[in-house]
Amino acid sequence: MMNDYTFSFTLTSPNVTFLNSLSDLAFAIYPAEAKDIPGWGVETVIGTGPFML
Repeated sequence: MMNDYTFSFTLTSPNVTFLNSLSDLAFAIYPAEAKDIPGWGVETVIGTGPFML
């Protein structure tokens, strides 16, 4: 992690599925406290920016 808002990945070789993997909920980056929220990811959404669904 570079700072509170930036992280980086260093791959050891090219990976054509890497970007697709980032969009999978199983690999999502979310706040640590989110795991304690009932219904997180189903009924409760935690965003990463000023976006509205």
